Amino acid sequence: MLNFHAGIIASKHKIGTTSFYTRFGEFIKLFKESDYDESYLDDGGTTGVTCAYWSFLRCAKDEVRDVEKRVDYRIKIMIVELANLCK
Repeated sequence: MLNFHAGIIASKHKIGTTSFYTRFGEFIKLFKESDYDESYLDDGGTTGVTCAYWSFLRCAKDEVRDVEKRVDYRIKIMIVELANLCK
């Protein structure tokens, strides 16, 4: 998941929507608040981290798009920064 998110940020050909970056940010926030408890995918209960994880993965298929050729890479960086401000 971290590699997928980083790959989209680094890509010159793909960009995530605000929802993509917001949902990733929510997962990271909750994961950090859980003291990085890696059991969120274990069988049993559903935690906020679990819900945020699946929410991010579900949105990834619809919230990542090809970058149009006319979109400058600097604009992509600005979009990512704006999404981070909305956290």
